[in-house]
Parts: sequence; structure tokens; C-alpha cells
Amino acid sequence: MPRRRACLPALLVLAALVGPLAACRPRPAVPRSAIPAGWTERSRTRYDRDTLYDYVDGGADRYLKKGFRGLTATRYADAAGDEITVDAYDLGTAANAAALQAETKLPQARPFGAGDAALAHDYGVHCRHGGLYVEITTPRAGPALAAAAAAFARAACR
Repeated sequence: MPRRRACLPALLVLAALVGPLAACRPRPAVPRSAIPAGWTERSRTRYDRDTLYDYVDGGADRYLKKGFRGLTATRYADAAGDEITVDAYDLGTAANAAALQAETKLPQARPFGAGDAALAHDYGVHCRHGGLYVEITTPRAGPALAAAAAAFARAACR
């Protein structure tokens, strides 16, 4: 029994060191097993409150005002060279994600069945699930890219 007590402080120190490192590792919004066929992950970057401006130049305040805690930006590509971006914003609460979605103006938005609420448009899908707000963006309009964006939305906002 005394030996276990001696190990407890060492375990607490180890947990204090490893915990923050694990939190810094960017988690994909789309699990690898759910990436649509024909698409591969090209890059994944994590942004926090201090670095969000590096990614959303001039537009970060709208996310920060809605409880922003972190962003994982992931780019995917297919064999034809098309890219889709999946930006997953952690806003902490479902109310924050719903408020951001309510104020987001999307051209020709139409309801889409994914997550708690989703809207599709010609260049992607915006959806939310709990405190997560996800923007899936394609480089141009088209049926194949729209189908891929829909598949990514279903995977990210389930």
C-alpha cells in the first residue's frame, strides 16, 4: 500500500504534462473511417483564440463572440485534384452554434438533413451538432462536388 501512494504524485505530474499535449493535437471533424470514397486528407490545422485571425482574416470576431474554443481546418482532395475544406468550429454549446448558424447568410440556402440543423448551398454545406459548427466548402458548384460536400456533412455532423 505505501508503494501505491508513492506513485500517485508521479502519475499526477505525468497526467498534467500529457493532458495539455493531447488537447493540442487537432482532431478531425470527419473520422478517417468516414471520409467519402475517393477523397484523402491533405492537411489538418488547429487554431485557437490567439491564432484564429491567421485563418479567418477579418472575420474571426463573429466566431469569438459566439464562444469560440477552437477550430480544426481540414483539407481533402480527390484524384481529379478537387479540394473540399471542412472547418469545424468548437463553440462550446449548442446555443452558440445555433446563434452563429442563424446569423450566417448563405446564398440560395436550402435545408439539408445532417446533424441538429444544416443548410446546403451551391458551394457546400453548413451544419451543426451540439456545440460544433461545421462549414464544408467546395471550390465551385457542380453535382459531384455537391454530393461530396453532402457526404462530408453527414460524417462531420452526426
